Amino acid sequence: MRSDADSCTATRTGAHAGMDPNELHAKAIIAAALISSHAIGVPSLPSAATRASGKDEAAIRLRELTDYVYHAIFGSST
Repeated sequence: MRSDADSCTATRTGAHAGMDPNELHAKAIIAAALISSHAIGVPSLPSAATRASGKDEAAIRLRELTDYVYHAIFGSST
């Protein structure tokens, strides 16, 4: 039997498709901490047009900061 987390991971596409569940969990916590500390604005839910264009600047900035903090803590695996 698969858990909800396994189902979510299995249906993902793109950059997060091969992400380890522990890495995904750590990055979600880091992103939540960045948002709750007001270090970054809260990205809005993207519309289809925004997703297609890839120009949601708040989401891009959040992803960049999350990756930066993650790699500063755990080191780069690449």
